[in-house]
Amino acid sequence: MADCPISILSSDALEYIFWMNTERNDKPPSALTLVRTSQVCMSWRHLILSSPSLWGQVFDLDYFKNREFREEIIRRTGQSVISLKSRPGWPSRGGATYTKFEVVVSFLEQNWQRLKSIDLSFYSEAEEWTEYKDRVWTVLQRPAPFLHDFSFSSPDAFGFEDDPSNLRPPKGLVLFGNYAPQLKIFDAPELPFNPRASWLGYLRELRFTEISALPDLLLALQNMPLLEVLYLCNSDSPQEYPLSNWTPLPDVRLPSLKNVEVHFDVKLEAKQYLNFLRRLKPMALCFPRFTIFAEEDTVSDEQNLTDFIEILTIFAIFCGLDQSTSVNVGIFDDFFIFKVLVLSLTEVASINIGVGDSEATLDNRYKKAFLSTFQRSSFRSMGELSFAVWIAEVTLRQEPEIDEFLQMFQAITHLETSPQSANFFQQILLDAGATLFPLLHTIEFSSGPWGYKEHALPVQTFVRAMLATGHPIARIYFSIPNEDAVYVTKFKEEFPELQVHLGCAKPHLSWEY
Repeated sequence: MADCPISILSSDALEYIFWMNTERNDKPPSALTLVRTSQVCMSWRHLILSSPSLWGQVFDLDYFKNREFREEIIRRTGQSVISLKSRPGWPSRGGATYTKFEVVVSFLEQNWQRLKSIDLSFYSEAEEWTEYKDRVWTVLQRPAPFLHDFSFSSPDAFGFEDDPSNLRPPKGLVLFGNYAPQLKIFDAPELPFNPRASWLGYLRELRFTEISALPDLLLALQNMPLLEVLYLCNSDSPQEYPLSNWTPLPDVRLPSLKNVEVHFDVKLEAKQYLNFLRRLKPMALCFPRFTIFAEEDTVSDEQNLTDFIEILTIFAIFCGLDQSTSVNVGIFDDFFIFKVLVLSLTEVASINIGVGDSEATLDNRYKKAFLSTFQRSSFRSMGELSFAVWIAEVTLRQEPEIDEFLQMFQAITHLETSPQSANFFQQILLDAGATLFPLLHTIEFSSGPWGYKEHALPVQTFVRAMLATGHPIARIYFSIPNEDAVYVTKFKEEFPELQVHLGCAKPHLSWEY
């Protein structure tokens, strides 16, 4: 140790490193890392054993199975706050369970006042949950003076068919006794809460699933001025909420809200989410992430398509689409994905439309509505575009919406696409002539080519078509391993002035297709 550079670090620097290790969720668990670190040398052991907060940060009951060891770790935490993590009842490979319910529930009862973080996901047979649920609900109603983040899920509905009420919390449940002055993150979609609870005013992040309670959530949001992240997930059993009950509800302005993530079915839940999103007024520049399921039979109802278009319009308003600096579009048989970078290098807004059945296809009318709604004049000055099409059928490229959308990007010099999209672009170029991408000089293929006939040949044909329509392509990039470089020699043979590179041109908005 004496010869290691780390040995000259101060105690403060070492403690900071140890603390960062406690926040990692990798394997081995951070608890095991801390135990092993405390056994490296006497000086490290003394430092770690004299830092109760380190031990409080790694309290993983799924790792502390041995009772004596668990009690020793509790002793080491001293009077510090505790971050608790456990998956009680979850089966392990050997057929036993990770952690017994009694261990977790007793720990909650004995240490509730010290808990800073709670991450609990229960799994059980109906009989076991029924035995412990009352104790769980009771402890959750105690005041939580130090609680910072709370993640909780009770068992799923499997096994509770005879009496599903056993899963639901009791009526009148008062979470945290309405007192949790340090709570910032609430991730417990199944738990009802008082929409006027004082702890709502401190929240930064909220996860919610009960669509039938969306109007109540809207009222509760009026008491969350600091909220930054809102996650709404589709319910297993969506319920209609009468339109008349939405009418008197106000618009809610959330000046700190920068991320809105929603997942819903356009047929079953679109109207409820539309009523909610119409009234939600986030900060001036928000980064929504919408995931919409649109099954094949939904487009037969014109109202579903109308609702879908309004959802797209709300998305465009939320993210400030007219201020976008980079666009990423992927069109597939079964889904459509759109990502946009708006005046930022870190925050991305995205919208995904797909079908639940992987063997089904997304109706072209949804794709066409998407392309028509997202035409923006700001795209005309955009220098980069990422656009890939993976579809077995060719009907979409015969629609005017695809051509009109691509014609918006008159200033792009850099196109990112996929080898599988080459045939598609070749046909578009032949139809549009030199009016498409007149300034384009660099093409980056985000994957492949892994085989000449499947990938490299379409790319060659694409480049040939570009040159034939007056597009002097200067550079092509392939994101392929060096051992596949043999394929690029064919490009150099046919296009000697073309610069062919392996790897990415530069970091930019992208994803794996």
